[in-house]
Amino acid sequence: MSSNRFPLNFPLWLISAVCLVFTQTPQACALSLPSHLEIIDDFRAPNCVWCEGNRGIEYRTSPGGSVASVVDGVVSFVGVVANTMYVVVRTKGGLLVTHGRLRSAQVALGESVLVGQGLGAPGATLYIGVRRGSNYLNPSTCTRRVRAVLL
Repeated sequence: MSSNRFPLNFPLWLISAVCLVFTQTPQACALSLPSHLEIIDDFRAPNCVWCEGNRGIEYRTSPGGSVASVVDGVVSFVGVVANTMYVVVRTKGGLLVTHGRLRSAQVALGESVLVGQGLGAPGATLYIGVRRGSNYLNPSTCTRRVRAVLL
């Protein structure tokens, strides 16, 4: 008699197969953050509106290449603030995703962009920030999530 508990003699590899499924966070902000870059300053929520903190994530970049959009949306701002180049992408859900500390930008205001599309040339570091209204969100809690599902 077989020790297999399943009456139809299913192969055990099929029973224990695991499938990866993409799910979005409850905030519906599925970013594709750059996993190949080193984080040099992580998100630190400030204690008050004007208090110190880091309202995004900063990455060390390499010379050359391009900064890719971490989200699908429409470019809502391209420009320099305090001698720093920024590109902001607004998602369908209304999130504002800031790509900052660029050396130059290659997109225009109102342009639709997709995840992975080049936005500009990187500077020495890359800043990624996420805002819903006046609230800053931790970008690492807004990533595409992968969960295992036992079949």
